[in-house]
Amino acid sequence: SRSLADVDLSAFLSAADSKIDGSIADRLRDGSVRLLRCSWLASPASDAFLGRDASGAVAMRRRQDLPPEAFVPYDEAVAMLERGDRSVLALSYGWLTALHPDPHGTTLAAVRRYIEADASDTVLFWDFASLPQKGLNGEDKTEEEK
Repeated sequence: SRSLADVDLSAFLSAADSKIDGSIADRLRDGSVRLLRCSWLASPASDAFLGRDASGAVAMRRRQDLPPEAFVPYDEAVAMLERGDRSVLALSYGWLTALHPDPHGTTLAAVRRYIEADASDTVLFWDFASLPQKGLNGEDKTEEEK
């Protein structure tokens, strides 16, 4: 009987990576998924485009409310994905409310601390900023926002 440790899974994993990354690359190419430029997110200048909570803490805004310079161009995003290194980061966590994942900027502050050391050549998938979202009052996305 063979154990899992004796099985070479590299071919299977490579095929799975190609299948998954192919559809991600397609979504990056067509613009339905955008990647945040970490250097922009880490810069103090980005605060002018981000939201604030009642206490004044900086909070992430939805994709439709961010400026074009917050994102890498489509072709650059695909190239970074295809490099296969750690230049594309993904953020995953439970949203704190139904309409905003991080209304007080706690996660944003943690992300900024993490990327501040080396944000020069990294991008970030953050669902709230990378995918079109409903409005602040729960209204559906407009056709332009989809």
